[in-house]
Amino acid sequence: MTKPSWIPTGVSEIKRRRREKELKRDVGGGEGSAEGQSFVLQTLIDSIPNPIFYKDVDGVYLGCNKAFEDYIGMSRDRVAGSTVYDVAPGELADRYKEMDDELLRERRTQVYEASVKYADGTVHDVMFNKATFDGADGDLAGLVGVMIDISDRKRAELEAKRAYEELEDREVRLRGITQAAKDAVLLVDSAGNIVQWNPAAERIFGYSADEIVGRPVYSLMQGDVHGWHKEVFSRLAASAGTSSYHTHAEHSSLRKDGSEFPAEVSVSQVEIKGEKFVTLIIRDITERKRAQREIVEAKEQWEKSFNAINDAIFIIDKDYKVIRHNKAFAELLGHHEDINGHHCYELVHDADAPPPFCVTGNAVREGAGVRAEIFEEHIGKYLAVSADPSFGPDGEFEFAIHMARDITDRKRAEEELKTVNKELESFSYSVSHDLRAPLRAIDGFSRMLKEKQGEELDAEGNRLLDVVIENTVHMGDLIEELLALSRAGRQELMTVELDMKELARVVWEELGEIDSAREIEFKVGELPPARGDSILVQQVLVNLISNSVKFTAGDGKAMIDVGSTGKEDGNNVYFVKDNGVGFDMKYYDRLFGVFQRLHSADEFEGTGAGLAIVQRIVNRHGGRVWAEGEVGRGATFYFTLPDIE
Repeated sequence: MTKPSWIPTGVSEIKRRRREKELKRDVGGGEGSAEGQSFVLQTLIDSIPNPIFYKDVDGVYLGCNKAFEDYIGMSRDRVAGSTVYDVAPGELADRYKEMDDELLRERRTQVYEASVKYADGTVHDVMFNKATFDGADGDLAGLVGVMIDISDRKRAELEAKRAYEELEDREVRLRGITQAAKDAVLLVDSAGNIVQWNPAAERIFGYSADEIVGRPVYSLMQGDVHGWHKEVFSRLAASAGTSSYHTHAEHSSLRKDGSEFPAEVSVSQVEIKGEKFVTLIIRDITERKRAQREIVEAKEQWEKSFNAINDAIFIIDKDYKVIRHNKAFAELLGHHEDINGHHCYELVHDADAPPPFCVTGNAVREGAGVRAEIFEEHIGKYLAVSADPSFGPDGEFEFAIHMARDITDRKRAEEELKTVNKELESFSYSVSHDLRAPLRAIDGFSRMLKEKQGEELDAEGNRLLDVVIENTVHMGDLIEELLALSRAGRQELMTVELDMKELARVVWEELGEIDSAREIEFKVGELPPARGDSILVQQVLVNLISNSVKFTAGDGKAMIDVGSTGKEDGNNVYFVKDNGVGFDMKYYDRLFGVFQRLHSADEFEGTGAGLAIVQRIVNRHGGRVWAEGEVGRGATFYFTLPDIE
């Protein structure tokens, strides 16, 4: 092995040889005899696995064994004649020199421990056993030392210390946990008598430790618990390990005041200093039992409510199999055999796979709830159906909740209503059209009579003719409005993309020319484009803006705003707002009725059909119309139209 870099050199060969000769003289008395004894001695100590060294009284190494050569990383020839300062760092060398001097001075044995670094770089815990020896003349000749590696022992001692500290720590923690536990913790001996009792047990049962320690544990239990107690302790007596027996049960327990409460009891075996004990953890489960009863009652109530719903409800898993359903669903299908576990498309559609119009498939693809109205041929009914899917954290479809409402009667009523409305519209159109000719005749003849015979009539006769002419004009207006309303319901929709801002501007230019003398501030905000019939939508704007012009005819500057408030159910929301006379919201239900007026003809002209036409046009586009107003503070009319997307 190579010599460590920190080991210095320096003792002369002459000095080393002189020391060897002196040693031979001291221990043997003759050169030949000393060499023979030295060979035997060296062979003996080389066979010892512990490092051995010997020094003279001046601390100079005289020799060592093979184990010391391995430790120091030097051959014995190099060791002989060197000192501790040649083989150890400064501070450690000082300590070794001090211990050697003390040993040589007191001429006794010396034992101490130290951490040393071997030549291979490893650090070992070593016990030094050293003693002095005398020469042939009886004088002190030097010292011999044996190094015993105690690293394993030190590690074992450290591990034992740590284990002991951990055990103490566990005991402290266990005592703390037991004292702080909310459950009663009891220690019971093999005879069934209580030997320990924590504060929670005192709180739960009402006994102090002084009152209960030494009493049998089954005195805390109500009912037939003796058989259970006997079984527990017979198993305890038969078991061998410290945790070979454990049981868990629920019992009715008894407090000091005689009241009973439901308890959950966990029993396990422990062994303390060779003696077997039982640990009981007793939990008051009064609140749990109450909560369980409430859960059962709530579940029963939920089941009753679930089955009382008239709409069919069913839940399917990711494989489209029904996992839960209510009574209405079974009635919709017309049978009451086991439905759960069957594919919904087999039950509802009589199909081998989900059909293209399946709302679940559409909902899963869109990642959101889907609503639709379908006619299900297999059942023979019109259904309003919905599917609301649920997805897991990974985005995978897990289940869906379905609702289906039988709307067959409603659909039939709607069809009948459509037929009646068409007939009524046809009748209205026919009557209105047929009334125009006689009405024109009355108006014409009245005017002719006034022109030719007016001078011959007295004042009353002329007044009556004026009344006839005025009423024929008004009736003509009503007929025109009735025809317009009929056309709004009958005209085929030609939907295109509409520039709503430009449409509002065009309408205002036309209306502004009619009443150019008035001062009206007209503003058009940003209006999103819509999709609709340009002629009919223009009629909506004409009716609403002309109403604003009409009802702002009082004193003061008129202000009319046309704008948008965003979206509602995918449709754009538009409004026409003014600062006119407004209206009383309590008469709101009359606002969109045909020929319904909130103001007299003397106040404002008109027939009362304009808003009804607006409502019919907007409804035909799939939108809705509503209004807000306050007397003397103006009105705002809102309507929705489909977005271009």
